[in-house]
Amino acid sequence: MSDSAGRGGNIGLFTASLLLCGVALNKVPSFVGPCARQPRLRLVRHAGDDEVAALLAQAKALREEAERDEAAMKAVRSAQEATEAAAAVEAAAAAADAAALKEAAERAQRAAAAASDGDVVAKARAELAAAKANLEMAKQEASGARKQPAATAPKTEGSNPSGRLEDVKMNYSGKVMTQAEWEDLSEKFKDMNLIEQFQTNSKVGPQGRRKLKALREGQTGRAFILPGERVRLLKEDNAFRAAFKRFPGQSLNGYTAEKWAKRGQECIIEKTFNDKTITCVFADGIRLDFPWEIVDGYVDD
Repeated sequence: MSDSAGRGGNIGLFTASLLLCGVALNKVPSFVGPCARQPRLRLVRHAGDDEVAALLAQAKALREEAERDEAAMKAVRSAQEATEAAAAVEAAAAAADAAALKEAAERAQRAAAAASDGDVVAKARAELAAAKANLEMAKQEASGARKQPAATAPKTEGSNPSGRLEDVKMNYSGKVMTQAEWEDLSEKFKDMNLIEQFQTNSKVGPQGRRKLKALREGQTGRAFILPGERVRLLKEDNAFRAAFKRFPGQSLNGYTAEKWAKRGQECIIEKTFNDKTITCVFADGIRLDFPWEIVDGYVDD
């Protein structure tokens, strides 16, 4: 009996302990709970990220290359402007033309101002040209010189005693179409098929195509750079000088005092060249080379 009672008492104590634990657990505050785990940030690398980075790097390289090219082009322009300004000063000084000297000096000053600090040679050349122009103008003012292009003795070779442009002996390098032949061709052109029109345009060249088109449309007042064409040179001073900007002074196609004396005069185009220059013959038989831009009414379209 005593053993049974002892075992029963132990069981009772165990049961009471479990009940007390249950009560204690029920009294735990509601805010106490298991510790929540903080989410971990993960960097996800997409497959296109490398391609985007490569494109950005390529764009940066292209931008830097463009900047270098722009700087190089600016340096070339500065050098060209300085050279042309110096040539303009030389031509104006040779012609003893005060107005041309003043314009050339201003042009040289603009070229010097436009040149960057890195373009030392171009800046120095332009400044030297401006100084030379100013010196020449000072000499002219001191001596009382007046604006007078230098006179040139007429050439005897190829002279034309009658003084009529129609009587000048021409030395064409090939067959030259007359105005009547151009007008006849423009009428026939309308009835040609596409192949014949293409062949005709190829044969007469760009200026010939423009002339045919002008004849068909009844346009007037245009000048065309073709052998045999009778044209007039520009007369206005500034426009005449500006026509030589592609060529240095005193060169075959550049500005000279002899050419200055021909401004506003009529002449006949004897030859044309691929660098857009022409050989013109005047009524006195003199032959001179000019850029196409010298022809009054010429439009480069």
